[in-house]
Amino acid sequence: SYVLAVPSVHGDGSIVLTITRFAVTPDCNPRFNEQTGGLKGGDEQVVSISRDVGKTWSVPQRLPIPDDLRTGINAPVFERSGGQWMQVLERWKTWDDVAPLHIRGYAIFSSDQGKTWSRPMDLPWVTDTTRMHSHAQYQELPDGRIAGTHWTQTLGGQTNLGLGLAFASKDGRQWTD
Repeated sequence: SYVLAVPSVHGDGSIVLTITRFAVTPDCNPRFNEQTGGLKGGDEQVVSISRDVGKTWSVPQRLPIPDDLRTGINAPVFERSGGQWMQVLERWKTWDDVAPLHIRGYAIFSSDQGKTWSRPMDLPWVTDTTRMHSHAQYQELPDGRIAGTHWTQTLGGQTNLGLGLAFASKDGRQWTD
């Protein structure tokens, strides 16, 4: 089953689709632990590419996310200058983790159109020990930078603190809020 598919159109006309999917089995629900807020494992994030306006698609390729890391996709694959790709993701807590919920963002990069990916790069607000920044939405600006809005809450999610806004440099590696 597919949870979310996020498309992007790149400079060569290809459509890059980033997908979160999971196997539907008798024990797949609930997906979140009511006691801990942790996410059940089994999701995978994949990328599929069409180079003919969606008539055919490549076999989905799994993003290199460790099996013990719970991750969600909420952004397209951004094509940066020089053809580098950037994928922004969110790190969720595992099923049995009793620590307060602390969703954190990170990015991975590919210089070969998604064949290989870099190690995760934490986004700057990951080190915030009092707030979490989640459910982010990202958009490329006309000048090539990326703007990201994120829901800001206290750790654990008990109190809403408003909408956060951050901007990435054109290469996606420096962020300011």
